[in-house]
Amino acid sequence: MMFPGWGMGGWMMAAYGLVVLLVLVAAVVVVMSRRAGRNGSPATPTAKELLAQRYARGEIDDDEYFQRLSLLDSTGASDRSIDRAR
Repeated sequence: MMFPGWGMGGWMMAAYGLVVLLVLVAAVVVVMSRRAGRNGSPATPTAKELLAQRYARGEIDDDEYFQRLSLLDSTGASDRSIDRAR
């Protein structure tokens, strides 16, 4: 519906309003996704991952690495996460 004296200006204002609304919604989505990414805790490494890291850093030798790896495989402890606070 056109109002007297507005011509096509009413439709243009509605189109601009829609664009502004879409930009605001997109901005909110981006901000929320970035905020959620920062609050997510990093994954806790498994026992096998920690053992591999120690081996890669040279903290343990071949014999100790393979001995502990076989122990983890036999107990099934490699599937459980290790608490980083320890």
